Amino acid sequence: MESIKFLGNLYDSSYDISDRSQIEYFQNILDSLRLNIKSLMKTLTTPCEELLEMCYWKGTKVNCSKIFFLRLTYEGYCCTFNYFKNISDWSMSQDADLTYGESGFQNGLSVIVNHDPDDYYCTVISSMGINVHIFHPNDYPDKSSGGLIEIMNNIGSENFLEIIPTTINAVEDVMNYPVDKRRCLFKSEQQTQFGIYTQSDCFVDCRLNSMMGLCQCIPFTIPWSTKSTVCTLRELPCLNKYKGKWGSLVPDMKDDIVMREQEDALSCHETCYPSCEVTLYEVSTFNVPLF
Repeated sequence: MESIKFLGNLYDSSYDISDRSQIEYFQNILDSLRLNIKSLMKTLTTPCEELLEMCYWKGTKVNCSKIFFLRLTYEGYCCTFNYFKNISDWSMSQDADLTYGESGFQNGLSVIVNHDPDDYYCTVISSMGINVHIFHPNDYPDKSSGGLIEIMNNIGSENFLEIIPTTINAVEDVMNYPVDKRRCLFKSEQQTQFGIYTQSDCFVDCRLNSMMGLCQCIPFTIPWSTKSTVCTLRELPCLNKYKGKWGSLVPDMKDDIVMREQEDALSCHETCYPSCEVTLYEVSTFNVPLF
């Protein structure tokens, strides 16, 4: 039972060489039992049916399982709402009306969460609460790519999140200019492994290629990892070695400081142009204690 804690290292690629023999022994046990890392991590995740006690959409009580689905994010399996990324494990009721028409919390989404502090066996961050991710529904939820806002909500409080979107669209005439001149890509011009082009997904693609090249595996948190390519505990030393590189992106600029530090960062800007059509989100929060 004590060795299960090592599975938590697969979330943040943490590794202590003093645990090497124990980690290797535990991975050998998993291999002998033919336990797949991705399936195992999903089994250990709190089901959405247990986490979400009550849901309201536009003031009407709805079945949480009809609008929330367990999906992969950079933090592992999370309960997601209004996520339209076309990935093989995705299914959603076709008659689900999730369009947002009017402002005000009474016209949005309200959720009562069944928080269980006793279930905190292995955590990545040293705090307790519910972590809410705000991201574009067509992006893979990835913090280091810049396409995600993360908000921690405390236990025993009522939290209000106001999301203000800003959409920027380039006129079609811009397509007459070469990409290296206009410095942006339309979603129809290029695809990523996740489907239609977004700069955030392109950054993830770039990181995946680097991971496969350096460690010959992809973390279970990425939907495209398979049984043959998913990283196991055996790859933790390699993942830990390069985690700093994959968490840093070289900006589309050159100066002496950037040139000196570029070797330790991931360079994707030459292929990952900004999107010509992008929606940016600003989130303001307010909370009150319940007791």
